[in-house]
Amino acid sequence: MFMSSSKKLLVISERGLGDALTLLPSLAALSGARPEINIQLLAPGLYSLSPNLRNFIELIDHKSLALLGSQEKAAWLRAQNFDWVWNTENQRSPWRPILQAAENPNWISALPHKKWPKKPVLDIRFQQLKMLFPELSGYVDFLLPLTAEQLVAKEAFLRTVSNTSQHVIAIQPGAADKNKTWPPEKFRELTHALIATGRVTVLFFIGKFEAETFTPEFLPAQKNLIRVQAPLGEVLPKLAACELFIGNDSGFYHLAHALGIKTVGIYSRRRSVKVWAYSARRSKAVWFPLPKPLRHHWKKMISVQRVLNAIASHLNGELHFQPRQLSKSH
Repeated sequence: MFMSSSKKLLVISERGLGDALTLLPSLAALSGARPEINIQLLAPGLYSLSPNLRNFIELIDHKSLALLGSQEKAAWLRAQNFDWVWNTENQRSPWRPILQAAENPNWISALPHKKWPKKPVLDIRFQQLKMLFPELSGYVDFLLPLTAEQLVAKEAFLRTVSNTSQHVIAIQPGAADKNKTWPPEKFRELTHALIATGRVTVLFFIGKFEAETFTPEFLPAQKNLIRVQAPLGEVLPKLAACELFIGNDSGFYHLAHALGIKTVGIYSRRRSVKVWAYSARRSKAVWFPLPKPLRHHWKKMISVQRVLNAIASHLNGELHFQPRQLSKSH
């Protein structure tokens, strides 16, 4: 893809899937403006999506690097002879002191999340990258492409549900940070309310963080409810087949947005909305304004009806939810 003499940029994003996905609009802009640069991304959360990104990014196999100590990481970095390094990790990242010791002005670490301004994450990421490439004019509206095999799988899946539902809606109830998760009981009730319309098939995606809670006993199989537990590469075609995604502020939420799907994100507080929610028209954020001493009550205050209202708005009023479909507690 690149000549051996190409200049090289290393981007480090080891925190998770969501963080890495927020880099792609800026990196796509850089690739368009400077196609001669070999962009290499160290992002374990994205590694399984290497086939989807190979047109402009080279994903580095993180497994061998994870076994290295600080001195060995520093030696590897010097041996690779990168022209630029952009470390997007937080304060505890092992790469931060390595880059600091190198004293190379083109090897930089971004500010930790806690020091970010109250601006959208895509703007923050772009300003970070612009420190290395000031000629860039803006990030692009990047959409994650499917491989040919994934496109075939997507169309095959759509054929299986097109005769039973007008809308295919995805729900993923997890997040690595438990403080960001809406209650399981509310996700279950939301699922039942959607299915009760008779016009929706719900794909309920279950990851490692919520598998013990969302068991078949907690959320039994029924008509128009499909439980999905699979590796990320296999999940992608089914998620891409959905019209709308509902979930917490999580990597899966960012993945849905990257696929161009309409999203309803559920947030614990306003600052999270300002930073992590997307401003695109296909994205809606649900949150409840609370004073700081009462913020811990956010899970109670965001009702199922509030989320259903956001869904109905996203679908231009095509779905109507009757009050009897919701429990009295909501």
